[in-house]
Amino acid sequence: MLQENPCRMRGFDKEPTSERPTASVDQVWRLAALMPHRFRALVIFAAFTGLRWGELVALRVRDVDLDLGVVHVVRKFAEMQNGERVPGSPKSDAGFRTVALPSVLVTVMREHLAEFPPSDPEELIFKGPKGASLRRNNFHRSVRWAECVAEAGLPEGFRLLSRPGAQCRCCHRSVSPGRSPNPSCQSLGNGLSTVAAVRRGS
Repeated sequence: MLQENPCRMRGFDKEPTSERPTASVDQVWRLAALMPHRFRALVIFAAFTGLRWGELVALRVRDVDLDLGVVHVVRKFAEMQNGERVPGSPKSDAGFRTVALPSVLVTVMREHLAEFPPSDPEELIFKGPKGASLRRNNFHRSVRWAECVAEAGLPEGFRLLSRPGAQCRCCHRSVSPGRSPNPSCQSLGNGLSTVAAVRRGS
């Protein structure tokens, strides 16, 4: 019997991964400004919370508490390869979380909900012009995503988050309603160098 695997080569059992590129705060605001007004808040919300795409498009009105400045992540939409949309819970227990909203995002969301008022607390916050839930591919086509990304000065292939791991540097920790967010979260843009809301790849 072989004492060791002859096919194993030192250093080749790990795949190196480079740091995922991030967008500056100014780039996020420029990108949001290029979006149709209905989707401006979606881009800013993704930037300052780090939610996955499936979590963003599954958010309902009752999930966001603007008085406390938090969002409760309790569900997601998953898109199958056949195009089927499957609602469900976050991938793990850790996926159920409460995320702090910086004050600038609270203002953006108040304006969004005033302009596109919901009729029911169970209504989706981010949806298409006809009220349908958003699908990534349709969203990219409808907003001319690639053109907007280029105009905002971001690398080709940038997309909204599809998985965790990239958040605002100063407010990535989830907080409970009884706690205050990091003081620096109150005024994002002051001294914050990068926002990992949009990243290269899917």
